Amino acid sequence: MYQVSSAVIPYLVDLTPDLAMADRRDVWIQLGFLVTAGAGRFPSPPAPGLQDGLDAALLVAQRRAVLDFVTDTAKLPQDAVYFALACVALSGHRVGRTSSRRERGWQPTVCP
Repeated sequence: MYQVSSAVIPYLVDLTPDLAMADRRDVWIQLGFLVTAGAGRFPSPPAPGLQDGLDAALLVAQRRAVLDFVTDTAKLPQDAVYFALACVALSGHRVGRTSSRRERGWQPTVCP
C-alpha cells in the first residue's frame, strides 16, 4: 500500500539538512505519520536493497528528528505533540505504532 512512500523516504531524509527548521519539523511529522501507517516496511520490496536503504534512512531520520526536536525552540504546543510522536514513531518503538492506529481502526491521539 505504501511502497511509493516507502521508496521516497530515504530521499526526503537526505534533503532535510538543507531545510529551515520549520520545514524539517513538518517533514519529520509527516514521516512519522507515514511510518505509523505502514510506510516503514515494504510488504515485498520491488528490488533488492530497498528495505535496507529504508531501514538505514529511518535510523538517520530518528537521530535527526530527535536532535531537531530538542533544538527547535519555535515549535507550537500542538506541533510539539506531533513532533514528539513522530520521534517515537521514527524510532520504531511499539508506542509509535499504537499512537495513531489501533488494530480495529484509527485511534485519535489527544494530549490533555
